[in-house]
Amino acid sequence: MKYTKGEWKVSRVRALDNYAVKAEADIGGLGIAMVNYRIDRNEQLANAHLIAASPMMYEALQMVLRMSEEEYINRFLLSAVRQALAKAEGN
Repeated sequence: MKYTKGEWKVSRVRALDNYAVKAEADIGGLGIAMVNYRIDRNEQLANAHLIAASPMMYEALQMVLRMSEEEYINRFLLSAVRQALAKAEGN
């Protein structure tokens, strides 16, 4: 799966009074997502942080799946991991 590499970070866009998620590894910070400003500010910030964490979560889920091939891991956990990865991959 190909997605924008680099650490994703949350930044506040003051002109629009909302939050953006950017890939900081790219020069100038490539915009990934803009979080809707019409929702509660705390919810807006939580959504932005969730989006920013998604590459790290994706990699962690991939690691759990790889580990499951080598060791016994609870089948319910594996089912949840597979579902989350499928959703992340657009399936």
